[in-house]
Amino acid sequence: MPKSADERGLDALVQELHDHLQSAIMVDRIGVLERDNMRLRGMLRVKRERVNSPRHHMSYTQEELRQIRVSHYYDRVEFRRLKTFAMRRLGYRP
Repeated sequence: MPKSADERGLDALVQELHDHLQSAIMVDRIGVLERDNMRLRGMLRVKRERVNSPRHHMSYTQEELRQIRVSHYYDRVEFRRLKTFAMRRLGYRP
């Protein structure tokens, strides 16, 4: 039996209400996901800082050690130069 105009109008109204509720639910879900995304990005940023901080300190320490090695090398070179000077010019014999 075919539906009357009132029943078709009621069905259309119910469908429109259903579609509106679905849209509202989706908007709410999107908001929840966006907040979760922001929270996770913040946690990731903190995690990266925790990882990068020791790396930064390690690289700083490695640079200090490199400078100490270079300094030690030049100290030995300077000592040899002074020793050679003392031996040649001053007649120093160890």
